[in-house]
Amino acid sequence: LPASQAAGSPNLKPALLAVAEIRYLSRSPLVNTSRKVAALVEETRETGQKWEDWLFHPVEGAIQTQAPVKAGYAKLPDFMNQASWWSQQEKEFEQWIYETDTASVRVNKALGISTGPDVSEQEFLKKCQAAAEEKAQAEIKKLESSQRSKETTLKNKINQQQLRVDKYEKELASRGIDTALKVGESLLKLATKRKLSGISTSATKVRMASESKGRLDEAKRILEAYQEDLQNLQANLEIEKQAVRDQWQAQAENFDELHLTPTKQNIRITHFGIGWKE
Repeated sequence: LPASQAAGSPNLKPALLAVAEIRYLSRSPLVNTSRKVAALVEETRETGQKWEDWLFHPVEGAIQTQAPVKAGYAKLPDFMNQASWWSQQEKEFEQWIYETDTASVRVNKALGISTGPDVSEQEFLKKCQAAAEEKAQAEIKKLESSQRSKETTLKNKINQQQLRVDKYEKELASRGIDTALKVGESLLKLATKRKLSGISTSATKVRMASESKGRLDEAKRILEAYQEDLQNLQANLEIEKQAVRDQWQAQAENFDELHLTPTKQNIRITHFGIGWKE
C-alpha cells in the first residue's frame, strides 16, 4: 500500500490498516449521507493507538490486494500475531469513531436540500441557487397566468367602454348640429321681426346636448381609469416578479450547518488488518 512502481524488490513494513464507512441519518431535517474514515498506523502500539495521527484519504485503487513481485516482508511484532489483539484493536477503532467523529452537513429547509461533508459550501450554495431559481420561475409562471387573466378582463372593459365613448361622441355631435340649426332659425326670425316659435324646443335641445356631453365626459373618465389600471397592472407585474426572485434568492443563502454524530449501528468496518507499506 501502495503498489511500488520503483525498480527492484521493495521491502514492505507492517502497519495497522483500519477503514470504516460511517452513515449519518436524520429525519428532521432529512439527512442521509455517508463517508469513510481511514487510518494507517505505521508506528503500531500494543495498546492505545493514536488513530487521529495516522488518518489518510483512501482513493479508488489505493489498497492493493497483491504485493509486488519478489517483495520482502519485515517481521511482525509479537502482539500483531495474537488474534485477541486484533479483536481488541477493532473494537477500539469503532469506539474511537463513535466518541470523536462528527460530520458537518448543510441543510436548507426552505428548499429541501441537504448535503454531506463531501460537498463544499460553494457547491452547496450553487445547488441552493439553482433550486431557488426553479422555485422562483414556477411562482412567476403563476403570476403571469393570473396577470393574463386580469389583462384580458381589463382589455374587454376598455373595448366596451371605448364603444360607449364613440357612441356618446356621435350622439353629442348630432345634438350639437340640431341645437345650432334651431338657435340659428330663432335668431333669423328675430332679425326679420317675425313671430318667434320653437323657443321651448331650442331649450330642450340645448339641455339634451348638455346631458350628452355629461355622459361623454363620464364615459371618458371611466375609460381613462381602465387604461390606467392596465398600465399599473403591467408595471406591478415586473415589481412582483423581482420580489419573487429576491425572496427565493434570499432563501438560497438561508441554511443551517449541523454536526451529526454516528450511532454504532451505522459504523461499518470495511477493512481491518495488516497494511504492508513500502
